[in-house]
Amino acid sequence: MKRLLAATIICFSIASFAASGTFRGTLVGDPVNQDSHHWVYLQSPNGSIRRVEISRAELVYADEIGRQRHPAKASDALQKGTGVRVTASQDESGEWAATRVEIVQMPPK
Repeated sequence: MKRLLAATIICFSIASFAASGTFRGTLVGDPVNQDSHHWVYLQSPNGSIRRVEISRAELVYADEIGRQRHPAKASDALQKGTGVRVTASQDESGEWAATRVEIVQMPPK
């Protein structure tokens, strides 16, 4: 019985494990609204592109922005060319869901 309980706990622990991390990149397009999801496509410095769901994320300006001119709402600055730092978790299907998006560089004008 103890072995069965231990095996069950291990299985649930593995199943509930999700990758999480922080990564940085540039938005390669404007945000996309799809159903109740709000997606951005982020290109990393090495060229790979990652899709990230941001509808529940905290959107903020990073300290790097400082006193540069920018929209009052960080969500209004999310457009092609914006540099961002994303904190997100990856679910079991491989999709990334952000908890925080920091704007670190404004898009070129």
